[in-house]
Amino acid sequence: MKSIKKTTIKNKKVILNTELNVPINDKGEVLDEGRLVAGMETIDYIMSKEPKILLLVGHIGRPNGEIISSLSTELLVEKLELLSDRRVVF
Repeated sequence: MKSIKKTTIKNKKVILNTELNVPINDKGEVLDEGRLVAGMETIDYIMSKEPKILLLVGHIGRPNGEIISSLSTELLVEKLELLSDRRVVF
């Protein structure tokens, strides 16, 4: 697999599988943003190379294969916007 640093990504669509599985409380608030912060170095690097779009792929959880709205990655949009200082669309 190529390193992202050896790949031209300007004006290309980029898909990044990243660790979004963070603890969420009953109110939908992120309790520990450590994994999100850790991923910001890679996200910032990709964005500095001016991709056409960056699509983040990940999950919070899906116990027993069930889709549970309280575990949707949509809960992370606001936190990701604050950490990246960029608009994030779900």
